[in-house]
Amino acid sequence: MKCMRASRRAGFTVVEVMIALTILALISVNISMVIRTSTAAYGAGVFQSVLEDQAFQAMDRISIAIMSSSATTTDSVPQAPLSTSSVDYSTVLGYQDGHLVSSDPERIEQLANGGLIQWTKNPGGPNVNSVIWASGVPSILEGETVNGIDDNGNGLIDESGLAFNAVGSKVTIQLTLQRKDQEQKQHQKTLKSVVTCRN
Repeated sequence: MKCMRASRRAGFTVVEVMIALTILALISVNISMVIRTSTAAYGAGVFQSVLEDQAFQAMDRISIAIMSSSATTTDSVPQAPLSTSSVDYSTVLGYQDGHLVSSDPERIEQLANGGLIQWTKNPGGPNVNSVIWASGVPSILEGETVNGIDDNGNGLIDESGLAFNAVGSKVTIQLTLQRKDQEQKQHQKTLKSVVTCRN
């Protein structure tokens, strides 16, 4: 009597191959989506971090300038709920022969066009010297709308992207910087600083 030996088939059927390829494709798509999402989130995080660094740097420059100025600086800065987007001041250099010595007039302002913050020495006079301290300043502070109301709850009405207001002998500075990333998503950073003039 002959023994019949069952032969085992080798390989996969077409259906098994198609199922395996489908599963592999789904896994690949999911991995790709996770990588893309992670890359976009990382890129947005880096973009926001750079914007925040630029905002802090601009605010530090403005605050140091105002802190070094004469106490009379606050005379030209309106009290809340009003504000201004520029301030004129002189830096206190010290005393000579019992008299206060001040620098030439200086100005910090948000320019009407271009969203720029500009520092100017001798504004309107001879030997004018100007430097741009920041860009990307919106025409209006974050959360505010031009409607005669304090929309963002900061005590000011219709304040610009760079806003100064006096609180007694102190000056409150508020600043918003904004930029769009490669995905055209808007990023904003708003800062507030309260400083006291030197003398």
